[in-house]
Amino acid sequence: GTMEATETFFAMTKLFQSKDLTLLRMLYLCIKEMAYIVGDVIIVTSCLTKDMTGREDQFRAPAIRALCRITDTTMLQSIERYMKQAIVDKVHSVSSAALTSSLHLAKTSPDVVKRWVNEAQEAVNSDNIMVQHHALGLLYHIRKNDKLAVTKLVNKYTRHSLKSPYAYCLLIRIACKLLEEDNA
Repeated sequence: GTMEATETFFAMTKLFQSKDLTLLRMLYLCIKEMAYIVGDVIIVTSCLTKDMTGREDQFRAPAIRALCRITDTTMLQSIERYMKQAIVDKVHSVSSAALTSSLHLAKTSPDVVKRWVNEAQEAVNSDNIMVQHHALGLLYHIRKNDKLAVTKLVNKYTRHSLKSPYAYCLLIRIACKLLEEDNA
């Protein structure tokens, strides 16, 4: 139930001090899965924010994914600055985690995620193929309701040399969708 899940969440905060990598990974997964049951997540949020902004790169990406799963619209504004920094991070796994988490957050808080367009455009220029793919996906998701903006997006990146074959496939899918809408 909600009460037991909340008590477990608070008890799990002590596990953040562990140096056991496997235990911490399990902790992040447990937080993500229990996010829908728990009533109060403030303490876990502060622990995850600390891990998200910490120096240990191996914990930053899972912390971002877990934090974005438990964050609601009111709490999102408190971590917005950290998310913007994570999107353009030099560590590819962190950037990719922030971009995919942003896609999930766009379903519940589209107005906040729309403010991250500049960071997503910068991430499209990444050398990493997955970061480039996820950044293009986020840009499309932000602009998908504006046909002119999507057309400009397709025009820009068909001329721009993308390094990611996944991004090219996504660009082809977007272009096909535009063509289908025009023919309709």
